Amino acid sequence: MKYLIIILLFISCQIDEVDVYRTDYKPYPPLEMSIDDINIGKLINHYRTKDVKPDALLFELAKGHANYVASKEIANHDNFPNRVYIIRQNNGVSTMEGVAYGYYDVNRFFNAYITNIDSKNNYTHRKIITGDFTHYGHHLINNYDVLILTRYE
Repeated sequence: MKYLIIILLFISCQIDEVDVYRTDYKPYPPLEMSIDDINIGKLINHYRTKDVKPDALLFELAKGHANYVASKEIANHDNFPNRVYIIRQNNGVSTMEGVAYGYYDVNRFFNAYITNIDSKNNYTHRKIITGDFTHYGHHLINNYDVLILTRYE
């Protein structure tokens, strides 16, 4: 039964506006964006040399995963391969995801990504921000923050 619930939660991450099996998908902006969504885009683009644009599909996937991790009450990358599969079915060629808890706003979330050093003294999370990506999706709920960046061909 536990697996059935996870599958149902994942299915709810998919959106009606985009046919996830199309290979001719063209990125388009979400119909609605919160102030946090706009601000994270500005912070990312200020830090990068090439701007990323908001994408409706990535926003829906980020929202679905943010709701999932908030319901589990633990930041994780569960089902990431499924999100990558959907993105690749829609012409995405490279995808990274960042999930965080407890930063309360996008400024703290962003600063944590830029300054976080892993056990090998690498700025691995910075690669999420500076990678060769063209579009992003974001969602923040109950202090769980999900950021997905991808490059569309």
